[in-house]
Amino acid sequence: AGGDDLDDLIQEIARNDQMLDLQSKLNAAEIEHDRRVKDMQRNQAGLEELVRNMRVELENARDKNKTLQQQLHRKLEESSLVESRLSAMKGHEEHIRDLQAQVAKERVQRQAAERRIAVERDNSVQKMQGFEGDLRSQIRALEQELDKERDLRSQAEARQGVGAGRSPGG
Repeated sequence: AGGDDLDDLIQEIARNDQMLDLQSKLNAAEIEHDRRVKDMQRNQAGLEELVRNMRVELENARDKNKTLQQQLHRKLEESSLVESRLSAMKGHEEHIRDLQAQVAKERVQRQAAERRIAVERDNSVQKMQGFEGDLRSQIRALEQELDKERDLRSQAEARQGVGAGRSPGG
């Protein structure tokens, strides 16, 4: 009977060891699971930020696309006008070549004029800013002069008032 008790005790110790081993594995699995959940939450937050950024970029791209489509539409309308003019003059090929050269020349001239206008606009803005600064300086100087004249006038009036008060009474 003592041997059976010893076998039972050995089996119970083995079961306890198995239980402790399983508990240890379960704890490790829970820690790993928590780590993975946190990683996934961080990844999800990163993905959500990425999606927000991509939506903004998409909206910007849509706006730019819309603008480009409008520009293309205007260019197509302009092109269509030129084409209709050219087709109306089919019989006059030399005249057509002249018109094509003129269109190209005008395009170059227009681009040059646009560049010139931009430079002139920038120069005008700078001049106006300088002029504005000069005017402000002149206004300040005039205001100071006016203040001096007012002071002189009030001093003179004060002297006249004092002088006038003495003369009849004196």
